[in-house]
Amino acid sequence: QSSAYVSVCLLIYKTITGDAPQYLCDLVHVNVPNQTLRSSQELHLRVPFTWSHPVKTSCFSYIGPFIFNSLPPHVKHARTV
Repeated sequence: QSSAYVSVCLLIYKTITGDAPQYLCDLVHVNVPNQTLRSSQELHLRVPFTWSHPVKTSCFSYIGPFIFNSLPPHVKHARTV
């Protein structure tokens, strides 16, 4: 299971840097807060709302940002893989 998480994080990294296919980039969006907060300096991805349906919560557009947001800031802001 952990190798699957690493693969998802790698794909998310590539979507953020623009190195992933466009269809994946279209699924991932940076969360831009409405107000300026201290936490607004952190990179957070928008996790789409879903009712706890197993198919929806296992799709890339949900699980990718969910996993990525749980990473420490130094990993999220890494310049290289």
